[in-house]
Amino acid sequence: MPAYETGAPITVEWGNQQVEVSTVDRELPDASVVEDRNKLVKAGMNAPLASLPEDAWHAVARAAVTPETVTLQLREAHNAHASLLLEEHVDGATLRSVHTKVWLSELFPGIQPRMGQELLAVDDPQVQGMAENGIPQAILHYRYESLNHLKRHVRQTISSTLYRNSYEESILSRRVTRALIVHPIIYDFDDGTESVCGLVARDGITRLASTWKVLAGPDKGPEEVADLAMDTLFAQYQISASEPAKPLTQRMALGRQNKRKQLREEFGKEIAKAGAGKPPSLRSIQIAQSYQVPTHVTVGAQAHERGALSAEDVFDDALRSILASVHVEFKPWDTAAQNVEVAARALKRVLHGNSGATVEDGLHAVYELAVGLRQPSDTPDVYGNPSIPGNGLWRAIQLLHTLTRPAIFEEMRSRAKEIKGDRRMSDKGYAGLLGPIVDYPWRSSKKSAAQQARNAWS
Repeated sequence: MPAYETGAPITVEWGNQQVEVSTVDRELPDASVVEDRNKLVKAGMNAPLASLPEDAWHAVARAAVTPETVTLQLREAHNAHASLLLEEHVDGATLRSVHTKVWLSELFPGIQPRMGQELLAVDDPQVQGMAENGIPQAILHYRYESLNHLKRHVRQTISSTLYRNSYEESILSRRVTRALIVHPIIYDFDDGTESVCGLVARDGITRLASTWKVLAGPDKGPEEVADLAMDTLFAQYQISASEPAKPLTQRMALGRQNKRKQLREEFGKEIAKAGAGKPPSLRSIQIAQSYQVPTHVTVGAQAHERGALSAEDVFDDALRSILASVHVEFKPWDTAAQNVEVAARALKRVLHGNSGATVEDGLHAVYELAVGLRQPSDTPDVYGNPSIPGNGLWRAIQLLHTLTRPAIFEEMRSRAKEIKGDRRMSDKGYAGLLGPIVDYPWRSSKKSAAQQARNAWS
């Protein structure tokens, strides 16, 4: 058998098929140093085109494989004409990002839009934006009931994503080649657990879950892959009696750092076993292909003049606009998922519009009921009428009544057309937006009839 030439393709057994690995590293990048991370934080705080609190910059610095390259991009970001930051312009805002590779173990999965039309066992968190002195911040708050709620939600997102689709063979062969869209996140908890700051992937969640699948191995199912991700993302450093107390964010960051150190040691042993003239083992390939991923980390949000949204809502709306446009052109979400996204964004814009329907009129509570932040049992409270039954049918009746009143109907349809880029929207098209909102309470128990029902509805 001829000796293996470094850089030559390698064919490996992956489940019941063979995968050709086109390129694989024989060395993993070193851990970043504190000095480089601190320089990134300082550059971020001084960058006029970026808008993040200091804790978020520390999260970016921890995640970046090479913090110095991010620092360079930020130092040159003095004005929009000469900036090295990536820019995306959408209706109402401009988002700015740095391009960098980050450790897989630093990326939490965000809310999966592909499953926006489904009712899953674990509820999504409440999402809230941030602003400082009327300027949007490129960061969101995800509010969970408890740390356990966050853990169950992350686990559900990874496993449910893999049950739907996986790019594992492609990632094993070539690594992740298209950058994930990432931004800082603050996890808040209703039970009093201290908040945690990190990075969340908003686009590329299937790529993220598939990368965990590569690390886990060909014989691991979605639930086992999710277990591996959980074990890494939520690892905590155990403080000794002689050490000063550390916040939860730092304990978790040190826990993930230790997990990366263990992987590096395992990788080194696997490479050493292969020796010169032999191809690396499957296990070393799994680690090398999944250790880091390319990302666009959003660090700045600038609202355009005369925007329809409050400063706190600008960033989330702009990001969702970008994600929706990406997934109309590439691997589209199904129609119901797109309708949920458009309807939720349109209704939020109506909240800040000029129809006379203000938060004081109760429309904000209606929005929360419509997008699932409130349960059907809250319907009587939302409408201030205790005689209304608190069930799914009456939730549907009340929402339909509200969303088809002339003022709301006209403005929401207008906002939806703006979001979709359409010149007109028929009554059937508007009904299509409302269908996946109305059927929220019955999705899980009526899955087999969901598509037929939505077709009939439209």
